[in-house]
Amino acid sequence: MKLIPIVILSVQALSGTVRAQIQTTSGIVSGHEASNATGVTEYLGIPFAQPPVGSLRFQPPVALSSPSSIVNGSDFGFACMSSYALKPPQGNVKGANLTAAGLAIILPDEEVGDTFSEDCLTLNVWVPSGGEAKKAVMVYLYGGTFLTGASSESLFNGQNIAGQEDVIVVTINYRTTIFGFPGNPALTNLNVGLLDQRLGFEWIHDNIEAFGGDPSRIVGFGQSAGSASLDFYSFSYPTDPVLSGIILESGTVQLIAPLPNNTAAWFGTAALVGCGNSSDSTAVASCMQTKDALTLIKAASAATWAPIVDNITIFSDYPARSLAGNFSHIPILIGNNDDESTLFAVQAELQNQTASASAIATGNLQSFTCPSGSRANASVAANLATWRYRYFGEFPNTELTSYPDSGAWHGSEVPVIFDTLPQPGNGIPASAEAEVAIGKYIRGAWAAFAKNSTGGLLTYEDGWPAYQPGGETLIRLGYNNLTGTNTVSSGTYDVGCKVTFPLNGANPTTSPSPSPTSTPKSSVASGLVVNAWGLVALAFLVLL
Repeated sequence: MKLIPIVILSVQALSGTVRAQIQTTSGIVSGHEASNATGVTEYLGIPFAQPPVGSLRFQPPVALSSPSSIVNGSDFGFACMSSYALKPPQGNVKGANLTAAGLAIILPDEEVGDTFSEDCLTLNVWVPSGGEAKKAVMVYLYGGTFLTGASSESLFNGQNIAGQEDVIVVTINYRTTIFGFPGNPALTNLNVGLLDQRLGFEWIHDNIEAFGGDPSRIVGFGQSAGSASLDFYSFSYPTDPVLSGIILESGTVQLIAPLPNNTAAWFGTAALVGCGNSSDSTAVASCMQTKDALTLIKAASAATWAPIVDNITIFSDYPARSLAGNFSHIPILIGNNDDESTLFAVQAELQNQTASASAIATGNLQSFTCPSGSRANASVAANLATWRYRYFGEFPNTELTSYPDSGAWHGSEVPVIFDTLPQPGNGIPASAEAEVAIGKYIRGAWAAFAKNSTGGLLTYEDGWPAYQPGGETLIRLGYNNLTGTNTVSSGTYDVGCKVTFPLNGANPTTSPSPSPTSTPKSSVASGLVVNAWGLVALAFLVLL
């Protein structure tokens, strides 16, 4: 990719001091001091594409053709349209035995207060002062089952990582649900939400030097659907990744089974809003572009929306592509949490359903442990710098339920890494000393990878060994709530997978028996609903 020259109006790049205004391809962006992190300047709500409205609805994002004179970077942009624009889900809170912390995490206030719009393709930049003149860049993609999520969520505020680790942090909005994955058979590009991510990465590459960043050191990191997006991305752009490395937290291409098509959902929604059926695809599409966004999202909420196989951004043959090494040849840090599916058990309880221990174990193995091992093994086979971790941290202020124990559930590492843990009070305990230390340790590791993706972790603290399948090279983070490098053989947790390389596409053995160290802590009864990949099919998940 050719770097677009940017005029630096107010940055002293050599000293690393960032001031208030930056010239970008979106215009002159005005920044301000971050609220909590001393010495960090934040630039919020920067548009990186034309508003995807009218004739651009359901279409690939289009770069800005005429930048604004001034972009007021004082506020986050709109959240992209999702079912949350109608009414955030609640559920049977009492029956789920949620703690005060669980209420704050599962039903966050910031979701209720979000402002939604189709004009949502914006990003946010946090820049620390001092330190390196050209800083490494960490770009975060949120999860949300490709149905919801926003870069404005307080959970993903990048100021603390930026200030503590001397890196630039960027968060990107991308379209979800019918607006990001429309299913219109008349379209060539069916996954425009994934194309939003690509254009965001390109904008960062072309502009980050003006903020004091190093365009050769841009690392993507994400959780769940955000992590899966990065893995999808690595297969879509094997020769032009823009990124210098990726950090995958609890999500790979195996997390959500791509749809072969989604025409039924598309035309069903079209019929609900008065745009007819499949007799004239072009006329239906034109009609759908005229409908009010809230009307569309209300009609679309009854259908399933997810990435679709289009052989551009999503493929049906990932195992074969993995074997061939047909993905971006960049370093990777990949892992998952020890008790991923306990979150889904809580979500099931909110729906007056229950989840069996065996279903939780199967979900942990099928959707997270085995795919993480598979992807790590493929990376090692391609002779790429690879690290693999498993997160165990369990603390009172992230405990979801009063009973049973929720453990290191899906997404529990996110506020620890971002240092955005729930504020104490109203029944929520203060952060534990060990929790603060573990968060600092993990932030440092993620930043070390961003600063030097091929070798930064080898010399971080007491050193992280590069991952080797079967070797004692899997890093246990927060194991027994301790910091430091605790290594173990990956076979300890891959015991239920097909352990011969590659794990790609492998299903767990019948009735897997998880290692005693990873036994699910829930003992609720049967009935957890999972899809073909073992992922709980609950559309309202906050963090997924």
